[in-house]
Amino acid sequence: MMRREHFLLGILLLIFTTPVIAQKGKVFPKLEMITVDRQMMTLPLKKSVKPSLIVMACSPKAEKVMSTWAQPFYDNFLSASPKGQLFEMKVYEVEVFFAGMLGGVKNSLEGQVLKRMKTNVDPKLHSHAGIYKGDVRSLRKKLSIEKSSPKLFVLNTNGKIVHMVSGEYTPQKMRSIEAALDRL
Repeated sequence: MMRREHFLLGILLLIFTTPVIAQKGKVFPKLEMITVDRQMMTLPLKKSVKPSLIVMACSPKAEKVMSTWAQPFYDNFLSASPKGQLFEMKVYEVEVFFAGMLGGVKNSLEGQVLKRMKTNVDPKLHSHAGIYKGDVRSLRKKLSIEKSSPKLFVLNTNGKIVHMVSGEYTPQKMRSIEAALDRL
């Protein structure tokens, strides 16, 4: 009886961890994004000399959760000097992008979504935030992105996925991202 329970537990563990394992070490798929500034951008960046952090969301609920990452990312990765730090803080040289995803019928909402983002997103982040218009279902499946939760990818300079987290910002998740960057 105990062997069967261990076997079933092993199968369940394999099922639920396979998408994460399957992505790590794989090259992030090429995607076209239009920024809030209405500039076309291809991610991951070609020949990047810096690692990249890409946060993706595919629903209004996930976008709301994704917004919890904006200020911590700005403070840790985008500002010239870390804000309000009493002690010396490690500065990471990374490219940071926030991408909402529009697909199917929602593609017709591009103008409205970009206008709303321009109002709601800090102007300092306009060149780092935008929308992906394409086959959202396929991309979500390929990257194991849940509809209700954003997913963050840490990419090395070759565009390979080296770390992933999903959901709302927490200091623990930020530490795991920093640890992944430290290993690069």
